[in-house]
Amino acid sequence: MTNIYTVKPNDTLLGIAIKNNISLVELLEINPQYQPNPDLININDSITLPNQEKPSLIELKPVEPVNMNRPTEGGCAIARPTCKGIEVCDVVLKTGNKTTDYFLLDKHAQELLEEEISYTQQLIDGYEQILQKAPENNANQDSAAVAEHKAMRQKWYDMAISSGALPVKTQTEAQPTSEDDPFVNTIGIKRSDINKNTAQAKINELEERKKIIKTVITFEPTEITLVDALISEINTELKRQEYYIKAVASTDESSVKQGINPKNFTSKDVALTNKKQGIIEIFIVSQNKLVYIRQDFMAREKPFWRHSENHTHLNQAVSSGNWKEMGKAISSDITNGMTDGIKNTIDGQFEGKIIGWQVPGYKLKEWKANKEFKDANGETVYAVSAEAQLLRFAAQASVKGDFNLKQAKFDLGFAAESSASLAEGAVTFNSYFPHEKGYSALITYTDADRKPALYPLGHFRCSATLTLSCLVTAMVNGKAMISNQAEKSAGTGVIFSPHPTMAVKPSGQIGVSAEGFAGAQAGGQLSGKVEWLTPQKMGTTDFSALIEIKAEGNVAFGLGAGVDFQIRLDRGSLEIHCCARLVWGPGASGGFGTSIDFSQLFELAKIIWEAIDTIGYRILKNINEEAYTYLFRAAYNAFTEKNFKPIKDAIEIGVQEIGDWWDARLENINGELYISDEAKRLTKRILDRNVLSGVSLRVLPPETVGMMLNTLVHTYVFNREEEQEKAIYFLLAGTVRSWRKFVEVLAHMNEKGEKQTTDDALVKNLKRINYILDGDQQKEFNRWIAQLASLSYLENLGMVPKKFPFTPSSPHLKIKRNNLEP
Repeated sequence: MTNIYTVKPNDTLLGIAIKNNISLVELLEINPQYQPNPDLININDSITLPNQEKPSLIELKPVEPVNMNRPTEGGCAIARPTCKGIEVCDVVLKTGNKTTDYFLLDKHAQELLEEEISYTQQLIDGYEQILQKAPENNANQDSAAVAEHKAMRQKWYDMAISSGALPVKTQTEAQPTSEDDPFVNTIGIKRSDINKNTAQAKINELEERKKIIKTVITFEPTEITLVDALISEINTELKRQEYYIKAVASTDESSVKQGINPKNFTSKDVALTNKKQGIIEIFIVSQNKLVYIRQDFMAREKPFWRHSENHTHLNQAVSSGNWKEMGKAISSDITNGMTDGIKNTIDGQFEGKIIGWQVPGYKLKEWKANKEFKDANGETVYAVSAEAQLLRFAAQASVKGDFNLKQAKFDLGFAAESSASLAEGAVTFNSYFPHEKGYSALITYTDADRKPALYPLGHFRCSATLTLSCLVTAMVNGKAMISNQAEKSAGTGVIFSPHPTMAVKPSGQIGVSAEGFAGAQAGGQLSGKVEWLTPQKMGTTDFSALIEIKAEGNVAFGLGAGVDFQIRLDRGSLEIHCCARLVWGPGASGGFGTSIDFSQLFELAKIIWEAIDTIGYRILKNINEEAYTYLFRAAYNAFTEKNFKPIKDAIEIGVQEIGDWWDARLENINGELYISDEAKRLTKRILDRNVLSGVSLRVLPPETVGMMLNTLVHTYVFNREEEQEKAIYFLLAGTVRSWRKFVEVLAHMNEKGEKQTTDDALVKNLKRINYILDGDQQKEFNRWIAQLASLSYLENLGMVPKKFPFTPSSPHLKIKRNNLEP
C-alpha cells in the first residue's frame, strides 16, 4: 500500500526523504511533479512515499540439484551388462539426434526418468506461477508492483540455477536482487550518502552565494539592511543543511533502504555444485510428448540407457518415408536387436504403445530438417540448439505442449505476449520496454561539492521489436530465409534472468543476453525508438520520440558507470549511447550506441537544456563538450544570423555550417557595424519570439544567454534603440529564474560565451549592466538581484517573478541625462 505524507511548515523534500529513510532521488522518482524544482513544495501538499511493506513472494517448492549417485536397483548401482537383454519399458529420443539414435529404458530407468520429469515440471509450474502474477504492460503500471515482481523472478531464477536447470557460468558473479540498492550499481554511492551529499552540495552553494553577495553585488547604503537580511537567511538555511547531514545515518544498516545486503546475492557456490548446467529436450514415446530433463541427470543416466544395435526395419521406414510405420519398425528392431541369440523384450503395457506409435508433426519436422526425410515443399527448418530447447522449456508455461500455437507468453519483467514459431526456436515481441509507463531517467552530473550525483528527469521508454531467433537468417535470391544453421546466441537468457544485458553485435545489430549465461554473447535483435516523457507531462503518455534504434549500423556501447545516456559529437559525427537500463530498467547492464543525424538533435537538445537548468548548471555527464558547445552556438546562431531560422532549424543544419558561421563571426566581431547589426537582429528575435521553436527562454544555456547579453549591452549606447532595452529586459526576465543561472550568465557574458571564473569578471560584467541603467532602474535591478539571492524567492522558483529586472525607459533621454558614452 502506498503511503502519503502531508507537508508541514518548514518541510523540505530532502528533509522528508531523510525522515523516511529514503533517498531524495527516490522521492523525486515517485513524485515527478517536483522534479522541475524540488524546492517548490507547499504546506498540505501530499507527498507519495514508497511502500515499506515487504513483498509477499510466491511460495516456490524447491528443486534440489541432481544427485549424481544413482539410486540403486535391488542393491546394484552399476549398469546391467550389455550382453544381457532388458525388458524395454520406454523409448526416448533426444532432440538433435538421428532417428536411429534412440534410447531403451528398463523399468527402473523409466521410474527415475519420470521422477526427473516431475522436477523439471515443477520448475515450469513455478515459472507459470510467476508469469500469471506478472504485471501487465500499461501506462497505469505501479512501480512497486514491478519491483515486487522482479523479486519473484529473482527467487525463481536462483532456484533454477541451484537446481542445475539454467546454463549459468561456472564462476558467475553475484547478482544483485530487487532489494539491493540500485544506486550502488550506477555511480557507487549508497542511498544514505545521496542525501548527505545533497546537503553538503547545498552548503557549498550557499557559501558561494554568501560570498558573491558580499563581494560582487554593489548595494546602495540604504539597502544594507536588505543585505543583512539575505545573509541571515542564508545562515539559517546553512544550519538546516548541517542538521540534515547529522541526521543521515552514515553506516549501512540492516534495512534494505540502507544499501546492499550480501544475503540477497546469488551465491557462486550454487553453480559449482553442478557438473553440467542446462536443460535437455527429449521425446518420450510412452507419453507421446516432448519433456525436459537436466543435463546432470542425462549424464548420470546415459550409461544405464541402452541403444538398439539393429536398425534394419527403421532404416527401411526412413528410406521409404513411411513415418507412420516407424513405431512398428522400432519395435521389430528392439526384439531382434541382440546378437548371439540374446534378445530384448518389450513390456506388455508399452508394447501396444510402441507398435501403434505415429511420429507427431513437430518431431517429424525435426527429422526432415536433418534431411532424413525429404520434404517435397523444400527445406524444412527446425531448431535443435540448446537455446532452442531452453526456449521451448519456458514456453511450456503458456503453450502446455502445443507446439503448433503461434503465440506464447514469457516473462520479460511483465507478461509479454509474443508471436512464436517454437519449432524454429523464434519469438518476436512488440512492446514497450521496460513498460509503457517508462523508466525513471537519471541524469548524471558533478555537484557543487565536486561529487558524482544523480537526478531524475522524466521517464524514458523504448518502443521496440525484440526478436529472439535460434536459427540463422540467410539471404537467398534476395529474400531473407531461415536456415538450419544455429545462431551462436539467440539471447534467450532474457526470458529467465532479472539481469538482462545488451550489446552491439559484429553485424551492427543490437542484441541481448543475460548475465551469467554460458557463452552469453549478445543474440537476438532489438529495433525501435527511444522516447522521453518530460516531468511536466508525467501522468500522461505523451512521450516524444528521441532516436531511432536501427536494425543495423549501431556502434559499440561506451559509457562510464552511472550514466544512462550520453550525446556525443566527435569530428562531425553525432552519436547517442544508451545504457541498457533505459530499455530493461534497473538491474540491466551493457547498452548500445547509435549514430544519429542532426535532424534528431533538437529533441535531445531540449532534454539537455532542461537537465542543466534543473541541476543548477553543474557539469553534466550526459553530453560531451563538443556536442554541448555546438548546441549553445547553434542557439545563438538562430537569434543573430542574417538569414532567419528558428532554433530547431539552426540546431539541425550541422557542424560544417555552424562552424563556418562561427569562424566568420569571430573574424568580424570587433567591427562596430557588424556587432551592431547582430544586436538589431537579436533584439527583434527576442521580442517577436518566433525563433524559439517552442523552447522556453528559461532553458537557454548560460553560454548562449551570456553572449546575447554581452552583445546587447555592448551596443546599447551605439544603437540607442528603445527596443534594445526592452530586449535586455525580456532576456533577463525570461532566462534568469534562479540565483545560480544569474551568476552563470554573468560568468559567460563575453563574445564567445567562455566561462570567466574570477570575482573580478563577475563584478565587471555586473557593472556593464548597471552602466546602462539610470538611478531608479538600478534600484529595481538591485531588488531583483536580491530576490534571486533570497531563499524564500528561490523556494518558489518556476513561478513568474513578482519583481522584474527593471522598467525599460527611453535610451535617448537616459544617455543624454547620464552622459553615457559608447
